[in-house]
Amino acid sequence: MNFSLHYSTSAFTLSLILYCLDKLKARAFSQRIFALEMKNYSLRIPSKLPFIEVTWRAAAALLIIYAVCFFLFAVWVVDDSGYMNLPPEVGDGQAYDNIAYNLLHGNGFGHDWSIPEWREPYLKTNSDGYYDWVLEHDAPYSPTAFRPPLYPVLLSGIYASFGRNFAAWRYANIAITVTAAVLSVALVYQLVGIIPALLSAAFAFFDTSLLFYIHRFMTEPLAALLVVILLFILLRCAAHPKRIHFMSAGTVFGIMLLLRNLFLLWLPFILCLLWIAARRGSKAEESLTPVSGLFLFLAPALILSIPWYARNCLTTHEFMPTGTQGARVMAVGYSDAMFETGGKWTFKKKVEILSTFSAAEVPGIEGEVLMAKEGRQRTADWISVNTAKLPQLAAIKTTSLWWSDAQGYQRFLIVLSLLGLVFVFGSPAFLVFSALLLANTAAIAVTWNVPHGRFLIPIHPLLYCLASCGLYMLGSPLRTIFKMLRSGREQY
Repeated sequence: MNFSLHYSTSAFTLSLILYCLDKLKARAFSQRIFALEMKNYSLRIPSKLPFIEVTWRAAAALLIIYAVCFFLFAVWVVDDSGYMNLPPEVGDGQAYDNIAYNLLHGNGFGHDWSIPEWREPYLKTNSDGYYDWVLEHDAPYSPTAFRPPLYPVLLSGIYASFGRNFAAWRYANIAITVTAAVLSVALVYQLVGIIPALLSAAFAFFDTSLLFYIHRFMTEPLAALLVVILLFILLRCAAHPKRIHFMSAGTVFGIMLLLRNLFLLWLPFILCLLWIAARRGSKAEESLTPVSGLFLFLAPALILSIPWYARNCLTTHEFMPTGTQGARVMAVGYSDAMFETGGKWTFKKKVEILSTFSAAEVPGIEGEVLMAKEGRQRTADWISVNTAKLPQLAAIKTTSLWWSDAQGYQRFLIVLSLLGLVFVFGSPAFLVFSALLLANTAAIAVTWNVPHGRFLIPIHPLLYCLASCGLYMLGSPLRTIFKMLRSGREQY
């Protein structure tokens, strides 16, 4: 990736946005614009700093310009790198591709590594041996409970619409990434105005760690999009609790459960947040008790997720509602290897540990179930012997997530996000942001982290929001210092 071109393109885009903003005559402290919207659904954070609004036409024009520039640049990055038409990268990608192919041809939700037509693209592009590991798999069809369904189903839909076109999914993935960035910008605008919204736009555009995933067949961009949608709805719940907000939040969360099982560990924190929000809004015009609020949230989430959980139990003939992945790989997350790697999951350590399982060579769904059972037992055995190490292990995983294994740009966002939490302190937004940050932290602390800040990617839109607030907050003292220096120079 040509980063110098990336930054010059970013500067040009921001300059274009600022130029359009000036031409569209942005108005400070406008009480007329969005009057009805702000009256009933205000997400505005009280602050001594100015809240600068623009007309809805200006805001829409800026977002469209930003989205188009971001999309075109991302397409250029993927196309220039040569990835656009290649099969998925080695790792999770070919597993999703295989399930999607089987769904497309009516075989069911499972793996069939032996289909010649499926193997053909990998064979054609394997001159350097990159896909040898993929092509070593040649087992016939077997159902699987290892992957959640949302991503393979969406990928199968892309294949049904455009053929097995790898570029089509990459275009869709770019659109998903851009949409997540645009929604975070729009959210920041509602929270603190146009200037922080422009900062948030810059944070997303310069985020090379996010761009790393735009060509990959992985769930990170889609997870980021769902998280920012959930963030938006939860802010509505906190600011103005209504039944429709709680039901919408439950619907989005149910979809998130179909994308990543890890989101299930967020549930206690979201329930606590909604309980508090419902209690604070119980005197509002629309009566909503905490119990009814939680019911309205859980009902759609369960309606969406329970059929898949039931399918997993029927497929495995065991009580494994979330499938076999977590139970099997948890043996890696609770092992001495976690101390060796600094709390993060690595492919090498996974292979070393899972290859020692007695069921490692058993094929198909039977092998998945046996591996999950053995992984669950090994996890329990390790915890029983190393109970005193659990706090240290959780601390190592948390430190790995938020600092030691985060990328440089992610650390920059993290520092500014801490300032952003100070900025939103005392507002309903503080409860929402804190709950989601704690949820993600706790989920990693009780499972495992992965290298290169990957588990921070889904909450990047949240970090953009907080970082832009933090930088905006820094603007006031910096202006004061600048004025002092300027007045001192003038006196001199």
